[in-house]
Amino acid sequence: GCELTNLPATPWIARFLAALQLRDDRPLWFVAPDKGARPRTEAHAQVLATTARPIGVIHCTKVRDPITGKLTHFEVDPQNRPNELGEHAAVVVVDDICDGGGTFLGVAKALRHTFGDHDLHLWTTHGIYSRGLTDLTTHYSTLGSTDSFLHGRAHERLITISLQTQDSPR
Repeated sequence: GCELTNLPATPWIARFLAALQLRDDRPLWFVAPDKGARPRTEAHAQVLATTARPIGVIHCTKVRDPITGKLTHFEVDPQNRPNELGEHAAVVVVDDICDGGGTFLGVAKALRHTFGDHDLHLWTTHGIYSRGLTDLTTHYSTLGSTDSFLHGRAHERLITISLQTQDSPR
């Protein structure tokens, strides 16, 4: 038989953030790329925020054509939009799966259009990267995921966090 265990992603996101070695005085924002990611992204931010470093959450929206699957109309939700992100802000787009990366390319463009140039990072629990890493690394300083999907890709800005770490939650 096969036993599946559903683990919370927060400890692995914490390891990804540690690997980024962000200075404590840099503002930190998590971005929910679409409506489906909002509850998870909010929960991760709440667990990982500290008094010294709160984590703001930004919501993005997109439109998917139900017939073609084409994604359009990426934008930062005006209902949940800070006026500015703060000097030297680090922005981490947080989601569960990156397949081809189309969502995250659209989100990166919407974030830059709204807030200007900031340090963008992408965390997805499962990184498939079926269209490769070139387009994603054009827009994101760092890509991170667990090793739940063995894609066999390598890049100096790809951080893979092992699910088999000593202190993994059970």
